[in-house]
Amino acid sequence: MATRGIEGVMTDMLTYLEANMAAKLDDIDARFGDGITLTDIAGWYRAQQRAIQAFPAVVMMAHNTRPVERGDAWLRGHHEIEIAVMATGQDSEQLSQEVQRYVLALLECLIDAESSAGWTIIHERFDADYDQIYTADDTFITDARLMVTASRIEAL
Repeated sequence: MATRGIEGVMTDMLTYLEANMAAKLDDIDARFGDGITLTDIAGWYRAQQRAIQAFPAVVMMAHNTRPVERGDAWLRGHHEIEIAVMATGQDSEQLSQEVQRYVLALLECLIDAESSAGWTIIHERFDADYDQIYTADDTFITDARLMVTASRIEAL
């Protein structure tokens, strides 16, 4: 594989998440078994958006990339990527639980993909924004963010 850097890692992550997230959400619903059902992700985005049309939505943003090791024909990069999940609902307490579970599903999917995708998640940080916005149609909008650093070796 020729070097594609952070763009390649993001593309591969989005492809994997889109293909596998629904099954992971079903798994998490069954694991908690409390009647909260996570809706499949309605929109996948590679950058911040002016307006999100359908929820829940995932937005993936590149933060930085660092070459950390190099051989004659390969390069190991550490790629820092922020993944935000946004959801809406009328019950703010349940909505907080839902976005936490979406982040859990995202992290588990990325870890599940490590061996087949060629990356290793070497660092993750979860940030939740619970300053929910109350909208005109009696719903709240909130988000939670997962910051991951993925390490991957690519051919030069």
